[in-house]
Amino acid sequence: MFTVINSGTGKIKNQLKNINTNSYEKFSNSIRTNDVTESGEALSIRMSLCQSFELLQISNFKKKKMQKNWYAVYTKPRCEKKVASLLTKRKIENFCPLNFRKIKSLRRSKILHEPLFKSYVFVNIALEELSLLKQTDGVISVLYWTGEPAVIKDDEIEAIKEFTSDHQNIELERTWVDMHDVARVIDEPSYSMDGNVFALKNKTLKVSLPSLGYIMIAKLGDESIFGRKATILQNNSFMHS
Repeated sequence: MFTVINSGTGKIKNQLKNINTNSYEKFSNSIRTNDVTESGEALSIRMSLCQSFELLQISNFKKKKMQKNWYAVYTKPRCEKKVASLLTKRKIENFCPLNFRKIKSLRRSKILHEPLFKSYVFVNIALEELSLLKQTDGVISVLYWTGEPAVIKDDEIEAIKEFTSDHQNIELERTWVDMHDVARVIDEPSYSMDGNVFALKNKTLKVSLPSLGYIMIAKLGDESIFGRKATILQNNSFMHS
């Protein structure tokens, strides 16, 4: 039981600060059943503070409950774009990364826009709303890890968006799943300079996606590696030759 002998508002506020979640229910019940002995004015102040505390607890609970994360949705074969379109119509944020592949033939070449991750679409949704995804045609299930829906980290989603925006003919390589690691570059192009000659040592860019268990790989051309900085270096080199 919470009892206040002095009805000063300062002591009431200090006492309220010391209330934890477990004792809050007992505290609020003691007020509603008039178990607290104090003046009417002090009781009114205590009730007001108590209600504010209660509203804050409810607000924090709702925010925590409805927190959104990225999840991977497993789809039927060749249904990635269809599922992404249906989710968009339902106003559910999603991401279906496309791999731009250039196919050459004897007569012509063409660009194919294929899903980078076969049978997967990424969805940004609250955990409590995952069951709604099963109502979408083409969705089979959600990707699980150790018995729980696997949360895909925000930095990995951003890495995929940037990588697919900047590169074509991307390849995927399977690796170990590590939910505690972060997306990072594990191999990048390098070059050496001998006088006026640039020698490429590596044209491959690799970025790891640990929570997905994949590595994205792109082969880069000279212009992608050097860009504007390389042009400036080359000009300076020739000027001094």
